[in-house]
Amino acid sequence: MEIPFSENEFNEYRQGQSFAHVAGFSVGTLTLTGRVDPLHVAASWGTPDFFSVMGTAPFLGRVFTADEQQQGHAQVVVLSHRLWQSRFASSREIIGKSILLSGQSCTVVGVMPQTFNFPSDDVDVWQPLPIALASEKVGNHYLNLVADLKPQTTLIQARSEMATILDRVLRKYPRYYGGAAGLGFNLIPLRQQMVGNLRPIVLVLMAGVGFMLLIACTHVASLHLARGEDRKQEIATRTALGATRWRILYQVRIENVVLFLVGGGLGLLLAISNSV
Repeated sequence: MEIPFSENEFNEYRQGQSFAHVAGFSVGTLTLTGRVDPLHVAASWGTPDFFSVMGTAPFLGRVFTADEQQQGHAQVVVLSHRLWQSRFASSREIIGKSILLSGQSCTVVGVMPQTFNFPSDDVDVWQPLPIALASEKVGNHYLNLVADLKPQTTLIQARSEMATILDRVLRKYPRYYGGAAGLGFNLIPLRQQMVGNLRPIVLVLMAGVGFMLLIACTHVASLHLARGEDRKQEIATRTALGATRWRILYQVRIENVVLFLVGGGLGLLLAISNSV
């Protein structure tokens, strides 16, 4: 869902039966202080099911527990892999240690994998976001919602249930939503939300890569034909000396396999070196 919600709305939507988990989150900035210069870091605060929706296990340690999501609990934090490397020298001893975020002591309980970058690439710390079941912040729309569908549940079914819940919200808070004409919501698959409508660009890139591959294959085939012409005399001499047709074909096949393995290996090494 790409529009912000209030805590009251979140408490209503999390009761839906279409989703395995529903989580709310917000983003902001904190200042990391300590023995070195202060560092401003992007932060995200998530409700209890935040990491369950993502389905990503931490690289080190753990994520938040249910108790740590309660109001008044001691502050804990999960670090990004990037911040763990750059600020804490990839030390595994950081788990269980305290750090200062905007002057508040927080215990590090986990480090996320390098590939985890939700809700954005620049987020470096995640903290719990306690929300009371009887929240009165009806007009404070600051929460982004993310959820994962239950097995066998379609996006159409989820949208239908969310529309029913929205009607209940409008009736439950008439003083706030009474004049809200056309109020609605939008369910968007997470992949589409994060990468946008890149399908046309990806298709054009794939077509370009395919065309380049076709050109390369044409050149290789031409080289093999030219090489075959140059080896006519050699093959004729081998045949005159008693080599069978199958023996000659076997030798040519072995040569081609060696060329394939060497070329493929060099291409793989080049791709790995460019990705690092």
